Amino acid sequence: MDYIYITDENNNKLKMELITTFELKGHDYKYIIYCELDKSHFYLAKYKDNIEELNTDFTDSEYKLCNEIFKEVTKKWN
Repeated sequence: MDYIYITDENNNKLKMELITTFELKGHDYKYIIYCELDKSHFYLAKYKDNIEELNTDFTDSEYKLCNEIFKEVTKKWN
C-alpha cells in the first residue's frame, strides 16, 4: 500500500491511503483518489507538479469525468 499525508483545516497532518492516480485527456492535472485508513471516507483531488499540493476545485466537466471514475474505483468498498 502507498500512503500520502495531508494537512487538514486544523493544521493536523493525517496519513491517508492512496487508492489510485489517473489523468484525463485534455486536462493539465493529475487526479488522485485516496481514503482514510479505515476506509470510512474517500476523497478526490487533483495536482500538477507536487502531490503535496492537492486541489479540490473542479470544473463541471472535470467533476463529471472524475466522478464516474471515482464511483467505479470506490464501489468495491461500499
